[in-house]
Amino acid sequence: MARKLASLFYEVTPTERLMVTITGPDDPFVAFDDMTLDVSEGVAFALTPQMFSGVGAHHVLNVILLFPADDEETKGFRIKIAGPDGKAIDIFMKTTPDIENTAKVQIMIRVR
Repeated sequence: MARKLASLFYEVTPTERLMVTITGPDDPFVAFDDMTLDVSEGVAFALTPQMFSGVGAHHVLNVILLFPADDEETKGFRIKIAGPDGKAIDIFMKTTPDIENTAKVQIMIRVR
């Protein structure tokens, strides 16, 4: 069963998927290890068993978030991590950019 180990660190079995939904003012740029994923804002996407390297593997999900360039107010981004059943494992917010109008969130995934 998929579970949260620590902040931004999750664990899955080699046969289950992890669902991720990123909601905010713009589409995020997402890469799983060295593979770019086509992700749309507000649409859940799956990290599937075929993407994992097997028991003992560690993977990195890098997410680049684009905040509005002008002074437009935004509530930021909401990132939901869910198990294969869609039930939330974790929900966190990124409300401000890190540098200028971008932010990076790095999520670690371990296969047990």
